Amino acid sequence: MLWLLHGGAAPVLAQTPAPTFASTPIPTRTPVPCFGDCDSDGAVTIDELIILVNIALGNAFVDACPAAAEDSCSDLLIFVTCVINAVNTALYGCAITPAPA
Repeated sequence: MLWLLHGGAAPVLAQTPAPTFASTPIPTRTPVPCFGDCDSDGAVTIDELIILVNIALGNAFVDACPAAAEDSCSDLLIFVTCVINAVNTALYGCAITPAPA
């Protein structure tokens, strides 16, 4: 926008600077890490459940799914419970909080 300024002498044409706006970052949802999410994409899929079952049966190593290497799921019986929780995660999403037992 142009304004005419009078500074005592000859009129001077000056240009006002355009307003600047600070950019606000748009928050993005960070996937919640969850047991069984082998590729860390924020979801447990059927192929990942199959990998977990194969780990439980001894047909695959835990290295096949780094998300299955939790200390809380190290025992086989507990691991089966973790696989069941991974099925619930596949159905309802990683952000689900398990119900108290």
